[in-house]
Amino acid sequence: MAAVGKHFPGHGGVAADSHLELPIDDRPIDVLRAHDLVPFADLAGRLDGVMPAHVIYSAFDARPAGFSNSWLGLLRESLGFKGTIFSDDLGMAGAGYAGGPHERAQAALDAGCDMVLVCNDRAAALEVLDACQGRTIRPATRLRYGRARPEPEALEALGRWRRVHARLEAMAQG
Repeated sequence: MAAVGKHFPGHGGVAADSHLELPIDDRPIDVLRAHDLVPFADLAGRLDGVMPAHVIYSAFDARPAGFSNSWLGLLRESLGFKGTIFSDDLGMAGAGYAGGPHERAQAALDAGCDMVLVCNDRAAALEVLDACQGRTIRPATRLRYGRARPEPEALEALGRWRRVHARLEAMAQG
C-alpha cells in the first residue's frame, strides 16, 4: 500500500480547522524545523506521496503551504522528496486563500503540487478540469516514483521476474 504523509510541514501547531477557516501558525521557523519537519525529513525517501497543509506558516511564507513554492521547494530540494505531492481538498475553506476552484488548482499546481484534489463538489471539479485543459503535466516518472506499483514491462525486463514466471508456468503445466 502506498504511504502518503500529511499534512506537510505539520498541522499540530494550530487549533483552527482548515476545513472551516485558514489557520495561521506563527511559530518561528527554527521550531518548525526542530519539531514539525522531523518526521517528513526522516520519511522523505520512503513516502510515495505528501499532502501539504492549508495552513499559513507566517515565519516562512505568507502563503499556505499547499500554495507555496517555497514550502514545496523545501520538501523537494532540502528534504529530497521525489514522490507525488497531492494538494489537500481544494474545496476546504483553508484553500479559499487562492480564489475560486480553478484559481486554487492553478495556484497549487504552480507551487509544485503534482495532483490536485477537489472533493465532494462536482461543479468545482468540472471547473478545475476545464481550466487545466492543455496544461503541461509533469513527467509520469514522478507520479510512479517510490514504492508505487511498477509497470508490467519493467517487471518483465528483470531476470528474476522471468525466472519466477518460468517456474510458475512450469508448475502450472504439471
